[in-house]
Amino acid sequence: MSSRKEWILTSGQCTSCGICADLCPEAALVMTREMAYPEHLYEKCTWCALCCSECPFQAIAIKG
Repeated sequence: MSSRKEWILTSGQCTSCGICADLCPEAALVMTREMAYPEHLYEKCTWCALCCSECPFQAIAIKG
C-alpha cells in the first residue's frame, strides 16, 4: 500500500500573501490575482516543504 503525500492548506490561516508561490523552487504552487488561495500542482512538487517552513501564518502542511 503506497502512502501518497498530501499538501494541506488551512484556508482560515492563509492570507493569500503569495510567499509560498514565490519561494517554491519547482513552481508547484500557483497564485494569481483571481485566486483566493494558492493552487498546488501535485505533479511538479518535490515535497521539499519550503512552503511549510516559510509560511508566516503556518497555513500549509504536508501529510504522509
